Amino acid sequence: MITRKNRKGFTLAELMLVVAIIIVLASLAFVGVTRYLRGLRLLEMDNAAKEMYFAAQNRITAALVSGDLGRLEYAPEKYDEEKTLRVDGEDVKLHVLVVPADDSTKPTLLNLLLPFGSIDETIRGGGSYIITYTFDAENNLADVWDVWYTAEWRGVKHEFKRDEVADLYQNTRGDTNKDTRKNYGSNKAVIGHYGSKGVSITRNKLAVTLELINDEVLYLKGKVTVDDKPDVPISNVVNPQVNIIVEGKTSGAVRTLMPSKSGVTVKADDGSFSFVLDDITTEKKRFRDQFSEVDEGSSAFIFGEDIRVTVEVYSNDTLANIDRATAVDNSLFQYVNTKADGGKIEAGIGKVRHLQNLSSDVSNVDYNNDKLKINKALQTDDLLWDNEGQTAGFVNFKLDGSTPLGGNIYYNDGGATAKHTDNSFLPINIKTIFEYDAGYELTTGTPPVTENKRHSISNLVVSGAEHAGLFGTVRTPTGTPLAEGNILLTVQNLEMNGANISGVQTAGAIIANEVNAARLSNISINAATVQATDGNVGGAVGKAANGLDLFGVNLTGKSSVTATGGNAGGLLGDFNATDTNSHLSINALIDSSGTEKKVINYSSVGDKDSDAITVSSTGENMAAGGLVGAITKGYPQIDNSFSTALVSGYTAGGLIGAVGSSCNANSYVNSCYVGGHVINDTTSGMPVYDDANFNVTGTNIAGGFIGTSATGNLAVSNSYTTASTKSTAAAGGFYGSGAEIKISNCYATGLVNATDPTKAGAFSGTAAVSLTAPNYYFELVNPAKSAVVVAAGQSQPAGVSAVESSFDSYTSFFMLRAENTFFPYNDSDGTNITSLKKMFGSRYFLPTVKDLNTNAVLNFHVGDWQPVDTLVTNTPSGG
Repeated sequence: MITRKNRKGFTLAELMLVVAIIIVLASLAFVGVTRYLRGLRLLEMDNAAKEMYFAAQNRITAALVSGDLGRLEYAPEKYDEEKTLRVDGEDVKLHVLVVPADDSTKPTLLNLLLPFGSIDETIRGGGSYIITYTFDAENNLADVWDVWYTAEWRGVKHEFKRDEVADLYQNTRGDTNKDTRKNYGSNKAVIGHYGSKGVSITRNKLAVTLELINDEVLYLKGKVTVDDKPDVPISNVVNPQVNIIVEGKTSGAVRTLMPSKSGVTVKADDGSFSFVLDDITTEKKRFRDQFSEVDEGSSAFIFGEDIRVTVEVYSNDTLANIDRATAVDNSLFQYVNTKADGGKIEAGIGKVRHLQNLSSDVSNVDYNNDKLKINKALQTDDLLWDNEGQTAGFVNFKLDGSTPLGGNIYYNDGGATAKHTDNSFLPINIKTIFEYDAGYELTTGTPPVTENKRHSISNLVVSGAEHAGLFGTVRTPTGTPLAEGNILLTVQNLEMNGANISGVQTAGAIIANEVNAARLSNISINAATVQATDGNVGGAVGKAANGLDLFGVNLTGKSSVTATGGNAGGLLGDFNATDTNSHLSINALIDSSGTEKKVINYSSVGDKDSDAITVSSTGENMAAGGLVGAITKGYPQIDNSFSTALVSGYTAGGLIGAVGSSCNANSYVNSCYVGGHVINDTTSGMPVYDDANFNVTGTNIAGGFIGTSATGNLAVSNSYTTASTKSTAAAGGFYGSGAEIKISNCYATGLVNATDPTKAGAFSGTAAVSLTAPNYYFELVNPAKSAVVVAAGQSQPAGVSAVESSFDSYTSFFMLRAENTFFPYNDSDGTNITSLKKMFGSRYFLPTVKDLNTNAVLNFHVGDWQPVDTLVTNTPSGG
């Protein structure tokens, strides 16, 4: 049997006694905790009053020196009151400032003593306070005596009144009255105090210098010195505060950044400080991010305007003067000139940041703002994106020894969410930027064109964008075409070196997707890699419509233009206008009346040093062309242009890949050529075409000059090709296959081949051509091939003649003119005795474009051709 003990437990009386003891102990603890918390709150209020005291004293000193205090003393709404108060046993006349006021007068004096930015705004605007000061106008003296401060705490709120001042002076000053200040008034408020008892009047002299630096980052650098001793560590003397005040010179906007907002701290050792105003590679550091808000009552900033930056240095824990320094620069660009030539407002572009800020997606620049309607940009210096890890370039730029900027550009895409690209330039989109007005232009370089003054953009990387290029999409706000002769975007006098451009739908080194009229002139694109992963690509422009002018645009160096699932062209990938009157002009500029302007320059893909440019497209029914990939619809006018590119595609053409059926009846190609590539035969050493590597290769149709055309409206004249051509279905030395285009005064000298030899024509792969004599081809280069492929039931068109190997017939065709210079790729140094350079020197023995058309510009030949035996026999060694 188990015996249980102590089963009774506690009695009710015992439990009640325990509870009572706990309550008493808790009450005692609660009183202790409450007293402790009130002590902490008093310390907080005392510190706030101290900060306010020094701020007010420093400001009143500055106001005294400037004369503002004396002026406001006699103002009808000075917002203070002079009272005779008993202080330390003496009657003293003090000016009393109470906030919130017990009257409705305006806070003029308050804004003088404690303006916005003078102290933490949660203190200035979050409580009630009294400031007393003396002002001796006759002797020009002023001093703050005391500050009382309180703020709402644990539901208790106290607002000071003027009639409390006498009581405050008698009962709440100094350490002996702490208990009173912990439980002040009927509502037991906690009030802080700092003032005339024991305050040192020693003053420190502060000085500040400022430099505003407009580089790949817009930032300010400053330095604070104290007591005229620049080498004295600041921390030994004073803890200076720095306010940054930014004002828009056009808008009048004002934004004041206190240390709590700007994060600016003065280095204790040397007094230096810095602040970034515009960094497009760091989240929330763009100018648009930091200055979208303004001070209360201020108008908004106009992004792109000049700004005045003032730094104000002061102290809120020591008596010191307030010093200021000011600098002026532009918020986004190198400069903005409101008095540029032609009445335009011009933005200066001296850094990559300035160039990138032309994109509203990045900078929020408003091209429609009536006060600052920027409609021109002028590049003033060479720009470098990246220098492969070296110190130069935007990507490698370091701010005060920090890590390099990198290439992540922050931008806004349909909202405020910050996104960034993958270490690449963000294409500038000219779309909803401005309503078109005749004369708008966005220009890079130094005009005029004829002086050939150009600046460069080097190693630009653009990747991952739908429309990738220096400019992405160019269009009016509505997307409607412009009147003929009007231009939305002009880019001129530019060298682009080493660009690496990769887009999805379109890609071009200068413009990816030109929806509305654009003009490119005097532009060199060197050593570029341009590709579109699912669309059209061009060395200069990916896709264009509704008016495009290319004037003196050249693709050179070891460049490649590659399209997957789209058309590819050495300069232009695809031209597809909304109607047949929208012009594509390459060196055939016209004005609004339709009158041609004189051509004084040429456009090209290749030069004497560019023997490896490739243009290729993949995908069925896609076209590739040395100059233009495809012209689907519109009014092409192409003059004085040439290509030496190696071209391959479903449909391939040495100059133009494919021309659609919807072209203006006056469409033409005039005074152009295609330069070929030959090698030295391993047996004879003679320059010949390589049967394995043709210059123009089509998996379906290939033409040495034009691949295919679906219109009879296209006229080709005064042009030639020396490129070799190969295709599976149809190949022609000059024209591949298609509709009956008009060809006159042209020649083709290249080797032609096709999977089915009967589909290869030395001049044309089809009889559907209208030939107007004279047109020539080299019979000896294409033995056993007819000039034109004639199908059953067709007859060979007239107007084509063979240039055979007999010396008599050949000499009637070739031109021996000293001014017809020749830049061969075949042994260009001339060391091989049988090379073209050695045999012909610097003279081209066949007709140049200028020989075919005396009004043309091109009187030189770049590229190779296969000479015939008789000519070689009768040509003196060395040319």
